[in-house]
Amino acid sequence: MLKQIECVISWKYFHVIVYSVLSLAIIGRFLSFGYILTLDMGFTPKIDFVEVFFGLRECLGGQVPYLCLLHIASEILPTELIQKVIFFMIFFISGLSAHNLCPAESRSGRYFAGLIYMVNPFIYVRFLAGHYYILLAHAIVPFAVFSFLRFLEIPDRRSTLRMIVCTTLVAVVGIHTLFLLLFLYLVIFSFRVVEKRRDEDLYPLMKYTIFASGLFLLLNFYWIFPILTADGSVINQIGSADIMAFAPRPASNFNIAFTMASMYGFWRGGYTYTKDLLPFWYLFFFFILFLVVHGSLITLSDKKLGATTRAFVIVAVVALFLGIGASSDGTAPIFNYMFENVPIFKGFRDSHKFVALLVLAYAYLGGLGVDDFAKQMKMKEGGMNKRQAISMIIIVSALISPLIYTHTIFGFHDQLKPVDYPESWYEVNDLMNSDEDEFNILFLPWHAYMDFQWIENRDKRLGTPANSFFDKPVILGDNMEIGGIYSQSADPISKYIEFLLQNRDNIKNFGELVAPINVRYIVLVEEVDYRNYDFLYSQEDLELIFEGEDLIVFRNKHETAKIYEVNTTRYIKDYEELLEVSREEDITSALYLYSDREELGYPPVRRTLNYTMKSPVYYEVDDPRLKYVIFTTSQHIDFDHWDMNGAPMIKNMGLTPAFMTEDGAENIIKFTRFYNTYLPGYIISLVTFITLVFSYYQARGRED
Repeated sequence: MLKQIECVISWKYFHVIVYSVLSLAIIGRFLSFGYILTLDMGFTPKIDFVEVFFGLRECLGGQVPYLCLLHIASEILPTELIQKVIFFMIFFISGLSAHNLCPAESRSGRYFAGLIYMVNPFIYVRFLAGHYYILLAHAIVPFAVFSFLRFLEIPDRRSTLRMIVCTTLVAVVGIHTLFLLLFLYLVIFSFRVVEKRRDEDLYPLMKYTIFASGLFLLLNFYWIFPILTADGSVINQIGSADIMAFAPRPASNFNIAFTMASMYGFWRGGYTYTKDLLPFWYLFFFFILFLVVHGSLITLSDKKLGATTRAFVIVAVVALFLGIGASSDGTAPIFNYMFENVPIFKGFRDSHKFVALLVLAYAYLGGLGVDDFAKQMKMKEGGMNKRQAISMIIIVSALISPLIYTHTIFGFHDQLKPVDYPESWYEVNDLMNSDEDEFNILFLPWHAYMDFQWIENRDKRLGTPANSFFDKPVILGDNMEIGGIYSQSADPISKYIEFLLQNRDNIKNFGELVAPINVRYIVLVEEVDYRNYDFLYSQEDLELIFEGEDLIVFRNKHETAKIYEVNTTRYIKDYEELLEVSREEDITSALYLYSDREELGYPPVRRTLNYTMKSPVYYEVDDPRLKYVIFTTSQHIDFDHWDMNGAPMIKNMGLTPAFMTEDGAENIIKFTRFYNTYLPGYIISLVTFITLVFSYYQARGRED
């Protein structure tokens, strides 16, 4: 009896061991000291969530709890270790969740689902591109779908709460994936409702669906409300040029439809895939597709699985169509129309993201296909017949096909290597921290992405990680420079810096010109076109204070301050006129407004103000005496929501908030959007979460 129990237990958890071993095999080469730095994955020694929490940095989605958890973990563990744990969890959860989702009766069917979901070209290239948020959400999706299917079967309080939590976990790490998941929910729900209405009362399902929708909105209110009330976002900056810049690319000798169906087609080139190394690679895909089609056909009319199968087939077809996007004349008109008219759809300018739904459909349906052959493997008296022998060959082939079809995922074909940041980066960070004032760092060259030669990857392109690495606030390039797109930034500070750099040959007072945005230090990294920044050496108000192997630091000799006051207003027409004025007088000694009005003629007076920072969104200013207070935030979004004493904000140079002083006022500067939008959202979501936990255990206690 004990042996039988041990056997059951071992088989019950054996798949956990399998996916653990496979995950370690995939990331094994990354386990040495250092970070994996690639394109959009710029992990640094610190993980800070403060700016996102207070709404000072845009975050499309519910990442605050996730970043908070990482921040707490970083106080205990090295961040390079945290990164490796995340890598492991991406692959491990992917395999485990798809294994759990597949309704196959056989272990082989569920193993195929887990293997194809964790080892495929989509997850491979997204990892190479550093899209680990997408991959984490992708890993959780099967758990969410499983909870949704259970909810549809038994719509009660417990199943509703489980489904809401799983769906929210997807939202916490990947808003793009959330919308894909909600689309899948909608299709499955539609098929299930049609099926149920014949034999069952739909009232409980509809009641709990409405309850679930409201609960999800309340639980995720902390990020949904800020998005809905934002003046603008990164999404609004995306235009038609993005469609072609991020359009999928066909594999050589194959059209775009086949490329996307085979889970390839990522818009960015330069990566080595299995298809580049393995002759006749497409035969493995045909075999995988055969299993998917077989699984679909044998369960389409199944009373228990038919509705879900039909839903996955429809989702796969739609995902393929939308995934092709602008790359085909057949799909481009519809895709372009949705891109222009459906705001959410702009988040899918990279239409390759829809392949995530294809992968899920392949795992679910392919697992059912393998399961059918496993059923045929049941031995009869007289030994194995020919049909059973063929079934065994198909099952074995099915289990090894994902591993061969994307074999480059094991070590990623030596395209990524762990590396630490240069010692000079740490030295400069220490140097900046030795200055206890609040100030901004200007990081150059001015590129959102550039090649860093100290990165040992084959592809050295990385999103500039300075803002995450340095403890002080950093102003850096947000110009994507992809295809024909130089920049989509709506940040006025970025536009101002770009103007100064375009006029670098006519500038000798660069320090004064960046002083209004509180730039005290300029860090120049010796990468890409850094020679174009030699003009910094000839500036009259910059001092070279550090020169390392690959970093150079200049200190601004012009006075800078987080908060200062002035007594007069100057009127200018544009940056050109501001540049001319700066040659005659100190541009930090007055408030500059864009207007055709004439000067008032008051002699400029400037005074640095003392202040107390109660929080990043709340400052108490000491005894202002002049007419205007200027607050030099480096914030990229929503900076017009800063407020002092309820007075309307004025934009100094169009770059930073300024306020008129009032006699007898408290002189408190605060970011009102946090108090009016983010804080209420956090309170509502937190109360909902506590209520959800209490309700879940109350329901569990009743059932037990």
